[in-house]
Amino acid sequence: MKEVNNNGIRYFEFEIFKNFSQISHAVFSRHTDIHNENEIKKALNISFPTCNFKKQMHSTSIWVVGKNRQLNSESVEREGDAMITNAAETPLLIRIADCASILLFDKKNNVIANIHAGWRGLAQKIIWKTINRMAKKFGSLSENLCAAISPMLGQCCSRFTDPENELPKFLHRHISEENHVNLWAATEGQLRECGLNEANIENPRICTYCNPEDFFSYRREKNDKRFGTVIMLR
Repeated sequence: MKEVNNNGIRYFEFEIFKNFSQISHAVFSRHTDIHNENEIKKALNISFPTCNFKKQMHSTSIWVVGKNRQLNSESVEREGDAMITNAAETPLLIRIADCASILLFDKKNNVIANIHAGWRGLAQKIIWKTINRMAKKFGSLSENLCAAISPMLGQCCSRFTDPENELPKFLHRHISEENHVNLWAATEGQLRECGLNEANIENPRICTYCNPEDFFSYRREKNDKRFGTVIMLR
């Protein structure tokens, strides 16, 4: 992940997407107001607004975004946690602070997705369910997918009270000493289990809690402030 400064807006880009001119993306730091559409438009050199959920619920609610910013023929102002589209000029925005945003790109069929996945989402296999929806709706194959994982809560800071009872058994292998859970490995593991090649997964393993200069952390700050990620087809 590298730092970019475009039109005075500082953000980060993933190396795994650098050779794909058909998409644009950004990981905004805490210094960009993701509720200000003008800042996002300025950073990405676009004139159209983002698609984002009114509320993210830590669920497996997945929406396909069509032309004119429609979610399954209904308004984009809905609740949910993952968006998929093959429509150009349709930026998908996810808000995060300790949870992960997983950006997906099907390089063969030109399909993108943005997933909000905290430990609850991982426990409900939202990554698998989103990739399965991409396959059913657009014919996306795992071998053609590239994935990038945003900064999120690292193993160093993800201490649970009772992880063996809080998490499903398939996540227990990621529990380490003193009830810490390696959510980085859990996220990467779900992508690999969906059939993605490890070479097509980028995870900078940046902990939001440990990097207050760049990213909000709910565990650290206990408020509703969020940074965001965007991916779009040109």
